[in-house]
Formats: sequence, structure tokens, C-alpha cells
Amino acid sequence: MVAAVTTSILKKLASLIGKVYKNHRNLQMEITFLKDELGSMNAVLKSLSNMEELDTQTMEWRNQMMDMVFDSED
Repeated sequence: MVAAVTTSILKKLASLIGKVYKNHRNLQMEITFLKDELGSMNAVLKSLSNMEELDTQTMEWRNQMMDMVFDSED
């Protein structure tokens, strides 16, 4: 009887650990993706900050990104 209960508990624990690992792994992948995206955006924003003249669409994108960065920082 005890062995059956222990086996059942171990199976449930293994299942839960597997789910936690999967969630953790997915979160790691999402964080890596966001880090890469933010790095790319930062590089573009640095390039745009040194430019004297920008077309309207690029200027609007730059301003929106800079606002988002400042809001995130706050």
C-alpha cells in the first residue's frame, strides 16, 4: 500500500517538475528573444540619434521607441 502511494506521489512530482522545467525553459527563450530585440532596437536608436535629418516615418518611430524606453525605465 505504501509503495503504491509513494509511486503515485513520485509520478505526480515528476509531472509537476516537468511542467515547471518547460515553463522555465520557455521563459528563458522569451527573455533571450527580448534581449536580442532590445539590443537591435538600441543599435538603431543610437544610429538615428546621430543623424541630422530623418524622414517623417523614421522620426516618428524613433520618438515612439524613445518614449517607450523612458516609460519602461520609470
